[in-house]
Amino acid sequence: MYRQESSDFKKLGRMVTSEGFIYMVWWVVVLSALFIWGGILTVRPSPGQRRIAAMRQSAIEKGLRIRLGRLLKLPLHQDLSDLVAYVQFRPRPMPNSSGALLRDKQTGQILHRSGCFLRSDAELEALSEYLPSGCTLLASSAGDVMIGWDERGSLADVERIAEALPKLLSWTASRSPEANPESQN
Repeated sequence: MYRQESSDFKKLGRMVTSEGFIYMVWWVVVLSALFIWGGILTVRPSPGQRRIAAMRQSAIEKGLRIRLGRLLKLPLHQDLSDLVAYVQFRPRPMPNSSGALLRDKQTGQILHRSGCFLRSDAELEALSEYLPSGCTLLASSAGDVMIGWDERGSLADVERIAEALPKLLSWTASRSPEANPESQN
């Protein structure tokens, strides 16, 4: 029996020193390299992420701020997690200029209106038509105005939003009670 165990160890010794061991080492090296390369590839941004980063960088260079929809504190009951708000701050706070206008993504119908967006006019409709198709939220507060967008567009769409925000800023300022003291009587 002792002799048989000795021959098993000799076979194992020959296998370790033979070509089988070399092939096993190569498999370990190849699998380790693939594991490391896979980790590197998962860290790199996808083309879609690069496109969104370029659009957001363009908006920041134009003086806008970016807020994620899930972080927006609006009194709406709809899910805004897929929206990104492009925000422009007011030069000075304007109380009583708050409001929101939310449209359906597919139909474009108005789902919610509040505050300064209760009354619509031709200027607001023209502004809504000028915006990219994914813009479903127009909102205003005392300190800023924002346009909520799903970011399914291009840099040209960011340009259109950047041009529309000052128009929205002036539109909401003209609808506040401070701008129209005669409407309070």
